[in-house]
Order: sequence, then structure tokens, then C-alpha cells
Amino acid sequence: MSKKSKESIASSLLQLLKNYSFQEITISEICANCDVVRRTFYNNFVTKEDIIEYIVNKHVSEYMDTIRKQRLNTPRAMAHTYYKFWYEKKEIVSILEENNLFYILQSDFLNYLPDLATAIGNDENAKLMDATLLDYVYTFISSGLCYNLEKWAKTNYKESYEEVGEVFNVIAHGLMD
Repeated sequence: MSKKSKESIASSLLQLLKNYSFQEITISEICANCDVVRRTFYNNFVTKEDIIEYIVNKHVSEYMDTIRKQRLNTPRAMAHTYYKFWYEKKEIVSILEENNLFYILQSDFLNYLPDLATAIGNDENAKLMDATLLDYVYTFISSGLCYNLEKWAKTNYKESYEEVGEVFNVIAHGLMD
């Protein structure tokens, strides 16, 4: 029942975001829109931001599955796939951008970076670094990818995903050399 409730609440928020800003929407409106009581909401989420985190986490998890299934093993392939993936999820990207919620994607993606390094076969470099330094590297990568995605969305995707991904490739080669 909880997964069904979470999905219903998340869908309700996404539907409301088509007409209202994130700040304007109340928990009561989310509940009314999906016909659940506030108690059900609070059994699944604490805040509206938690709903966005749930939605973003599902998408980031899907991206990670894509990386694993395609067995991408270069920064270029990973970046191209990242930007193509999010281009295909423009509705979510627009919601994050229009409501100043990109920090949620950046934070969530940051949590997946150690797995991503393993998935693309670059965890050997990670093992050689001091844990504090590695945390800075992961933060730099996560922030760069997410803020470039936000910038790209603001330009209405003027460049191709390959072009935007190439920026990351150039930086990644500088970091790994």
C-alpha cells in the first residue's frame, strides 16, 4: 500500500506543478488532488521536498540502471548518456529548474557517484585517493553535471546532448591525467 500511496502522492504533485509553483502548493492540496488523507501523506513523506527527492531518486536510479545495462566505461559515454537521459525527462528537469530544486538532483546524484565510478570501471583511481579528496572530486563532478544540465535546460536545449556531454569529457580527461 505504501508504494501505491507514494506513487499517487508523487503523481499528484507533478500534476499540480503544471499549473502552480512548488512554493504555492500545499500538502493539503496534494492530498486532495490524489484523494488521500494527510496521515497517509505523513506516513510516506515529511515534506514536499521529500516527494521531489522520491521522484528524482527514481530517475537517478533509472539512469544508473541504464549505465550498468549499456556497460558504458568511459566518461564520454557516461556523460552523453547522462544528458540524453535527462533530455528525455525534460518535464522533470523543467520542474527542477523552474522551482529552484536542482539541489535535490545534485545531492541525489552525489550519493550515486561511488557506484557510478564502479559501473564505468574507474573505481581504481578512487581507491588511490584520500577519502576527503575523493569527496571533493565527487562533489565537483555531481555539481558540474547537474549545473550544466540546468544551464542547458535554460537555453532550451540549444546544443545537442553530445555537445554538452563533450564538456564533461574534456574536464574528466583533465582530472584523470
